Amino acid sequence: PHPGAGLRVELRGTVDGSEQIHVVYLITRRDYGHVLAAAPILALARKWIAHGVTANGAMACLGLLTWEELRTELLGDDDVALIRAWETPPAP
Repeated sequence: PHPGAGLRVELRGTVDGSEQIHVVYLITRRDYGHVLAAAPILALARKWIAHGVTANGAMACLGLLTWEELRTELLGDDDVALIRAWETPPAP
């Protein structure tokens, strides 16, 4: 069996003065780490080709793709899992 590969993304910020941490893991069942790295740009290129580019210049990438748009680039339904974790840091 092949070892899996993974990608971890951590977002930090404050909500109503309280620090929040959201962590998302994309895990593959096989050694397809390169697919995890390439999938976002492929999904975005397909979206722009299908619907056009709605803005130009530098912009934040948050919200440009939905999970479903990204998932279509990530092999098959059984090959990639999305795992979310919400963490609240300990009080000082």
